[in-house]
Amino acid sequence: MEKKRTAKWAQNWVLSEISASYEAGEAQIVSRMLIEWVTGQKAYHWIGGESDYLTDNQIQMIEQLLGRINTGEPIQYILRESWFYGRRYGVNPAVLIPRPETEEICYQIIHHYKQHRGLRILDAGTGSGCIACTLQLELVDSAVWALDVSESALNVARNNARENGAKVTFLEDNLLNLQAALPNDLDLLVSNPPYIPATEIREMARRVSAYEPHLALFTPDGDPFVFYRHLSELGKRLLKPGGRIVTEVHELYSQGVRAIFEAGGYEGVEIRRDMQGKERSVWGEFVSSS
Repeated sequence: MEKKRTAKWAQNWVLSEISASYEAGEAQIVSRMLIEWVTGQKAYHWIGGESDYLTDNQIQMIEQLLGRINTGEPIQYILRESWFYGRRYGVNPAVLIPRPETEEICYQIIHHYKQHRGLRILDAGTGSGCIACTLQLELVDSAVWALDVSESALNVARNNARENGAKVTFLEDNLLNLQAALPNDLDLLVSNPPYIPATEIREMARRVSAYEPHLALFTPDGDPFVFYRHLSELGKRLLKPGGRIVTEVHELYSQGVRAIFEAGGYEGVEIRRDMQGKERSVWGEFVSSS
């Protein structure tokens, strides 16, 4: 290898090594994350020019990490961190890796409620806690509850709340058979539930199917709408009149989820697209239980 091994040079090296496994945009993200982690420098320090030369130990570390990346292991699990709405979240295989599409939904919610104070919010199926923490920190004086069926996921979420200074009440419970005492005057019920039938596992990228938690990905009985039906009923129990339900969806199931919410009596049900133009979330307003 050449002697003048800068961070920019190292990123190009990583890109060449992983280009067969990732699309171009994702490869850029992965390579940047790896080099930032190894060097301790954000990319803006070195993308536009030269940087300090990497040490032999840093080069060896990159080689080791590349070996893990090329087996399919997600970079976020390797580094034990992911970034969401400008904040660092610890992640491990007990929780899904936060996605940019979920970040978009948080942005839409925050924009919608930016003039409100004291909102009461439930995040059903919190995983890493990124949605619950983001909404609590960005929406003034909000009270946030978050539940998950996985004790291991809740341990990750609680630690993320502590690290980011978010005040969230975490509860261990099963969305399909709720037992926990929950507030019945919510302004917002938000969820990114499992919706993938297990039969589709062969169609998924290995770094998702082999590493991310199946409990958070796949529906227990092959029905992609089972959690949405329970969410619809839960919202009617817990939302105050004028409260909203917001759920992340796969584009293939958005119309079905909208039909479930409309049949459940929600009004103004709408499908919102993400920045790639895919139908990504369904919103509905609860008017009255009568």
